[in-house]
Amino acid sequence: MQLHFETRSYGDVAVLDCSGRLVYREEAQALCDRVAELLRAYRSVVVNLGGVNVMDGAGLGSLVLCVETAHETGRNVTWYGLQGNVRKLVDLTRLSRVLDVFETESQAIEACRVAA
Repeated sequence: MQLHFETRSYGDVAVLDCSGRLVYREEAQALCDRVAELLRAYRSVVVNLGGVNVMDGAGLGSLVLCVETAHETGRNVTWYGLQGNVRKLVDLTRLSRVLDVFETESQAIEACRVAA
């Protein structure tokens, strides 16, 4: 698999650092699974996509699925660190209207705390 995760926590907020490729099949499913797992243990999950250098349609779909999972369980997911082509793809598809995207980790964490 070409997507790697590291998790940190700040109280009831988990921060998931992602690096590598967020693409069809294994990687996209791994992100959904990891976020769902964290949502069972934390009130909110902040996903850092700063280390993701490639994303395809399945990767975009996984972002939306993560948000749906969070809403179904009464939890929050926010995103930050989108760079280069990943940022362009999210903006081009207008997913920034659906996703809570922030520039910094502290902004994303604060948004989770306000929403809680």
